[in-house]
Amino acid sequence: MSSSNKTLTYYEILNIEKTSTKDEIKKAYKKQALIWHPDRNLNNQEEATNKFKQIQDAYETLMDDNERAWYDDHMYMMTTKNNISSKNEDQLFNEPEQVNLFNYLSSNCYTTFNTKDKNNFYSIFENLFITILKEEELYSNHKTYTKPTNIPKFGNETTNIELVIQFYQFWNKFTTKRTFAWKDKWKLSEAPNSYIRRNMEKENEEERKSAKKEYNETLKHVLKKMKSKDPRILKEIERKKKLEEEELLKKEEERKKVEEFKRKYHLEKEKLKKQLEEEVMIGDNDDLDDDDVEVDEEFNEMQDALDEVEDLFDNLYFNNKKKNVSDEEEEEEEENKENVNKEEENNEKEQEELQKEEKQEEEEIKEKKKNKKQLEKKNKQQKQSSENTKKEKEEIIILNEEESKQQQQQEEEEQKNEEEEDSVVNNTTTKEKKKRRRADKNNKKENEKKESLKCNVCGEEFPTRNSLFTHIKQKGHALHK
Repeated sequence: MSSSNKTLTYYEILNIEKTSTKDEIKKAYKKQALIWHPDRNLNNQEEATNKFKQIQDAYETLMDDNERAWYDDHMYMMTTKNNISSKNEDQLFNEPEQVNLFNYLSSNCYTTFNTKDKNNFYSIFENLFITILKEEELYSNHKTYTKPTNIPKFGNETTNIELVIQFYQFWNKFTTKRTFAWKDKWKLSEAPNSYIRRNMEKENEEERKSAKKEYNETLKHVLKKMKSKDPRILKEIERKKKLEEEELLKKEEERKKVEEFKRKYHLEKEKLKKQLEEEVMIGDNDDLDDDDVEVDEEFNEMQDALDEVEDLFDNLYFNNKKKNVSDEEEEEEEENKENVNKEEENNEKEQEELQKEEKQEEEEIKEKKKNKKQLEKKNKQQKQSSENTKKEKEEIIILNEEESKQQQQQEEEEQKNEEEEDSVVNNTTTKEKKKRRRADKNNKKENEKKESLKCNVCGEEFPTRNSLFTHIKQKGHALHK
């Protein structure tokens, strides 16, 4: 960037290093202020005034630690004269033409506070916020953007202070609705797959959020700078300060009056006491002996009168003090009420949050219990099923063993019968023997089937083996070893 598009940094204005301490900044400020004060430069007042403004801005910013840190982070943007329409290396798109808020952080953006002059304080900042609203409409999402209504105007030197305060309150709460889509680093259409596309979207969203936050913070700094220079706000601060001082003086005068009144009262009281004592002591000693009772009564009456006067004074003093303090007490009561209300609201919010947290914890505990019960049920079912399968296996093994035994017995009997038949029936032919044997075998098998398809516990007969097994499983008629 060429030097014509750059302004001096605050460090260059004060002719100091970036690492300078506050003492060094003070010395540099005094030195530069003496050189460029308008009263010392009558032949070159315009340049001296602008230079003196820059020196004051630099001093105010660099002496505040928070402001200095923020300035160091944004120094490059503040020293750029042109509007923002550039493109960073990481950015995919050029930024649209929009006002550079950093230019309005310097007092040199306006020349005077007189509304008759062209570049006066009020017209410059009025136009700035009109431009901001136009840009909001241009660069926001048109589907979701709603134009704000009842926007307070910045006004001029004659604007009512209440309207001025409303303006600052509105813009302090303001947050930009611009999309900042031009800050995107990636073009989503170039993503080779959905995974990379999601990562591109995530990075683009982070860039947009960062730009939005940066814009809102810069706007807040501009408002802070404006408020510190606004003659109407400064006048209102001065007015409130005077009222507070007058109130303090009034209270001090009232306190002095009360103290003086109290002092005079005590003097009068002492005088009256002395007079009473002198009057009582006057007279002959003989008369005093005779009229002792009358003197005591007279003294007591005077003492009562003194007490009444003292009570009257105390009441007057109390009432006077009450009147003086009543306003303060009312104010304190109102403040206390407001504080109490705020505390109650905060407590209610905290209680609501605690209740929500407790509910969430209870729900989590309930869910855990449910899951635990479900797991226990599943485990029980699995155990039962495993036990049932074991029983079924055992039953099948027993039945198979019984069947194998019966088959062995049948085969043995068949062999015996064949041997007997061969020995007894020698005359019969081989065909008849075979027929008889087959018939005997079939009869035996039917009998064995009938016997084998019978429950060994209850004796009930079944047509098939499956029906027998279901009966054993349901009734629990399995024979255990």
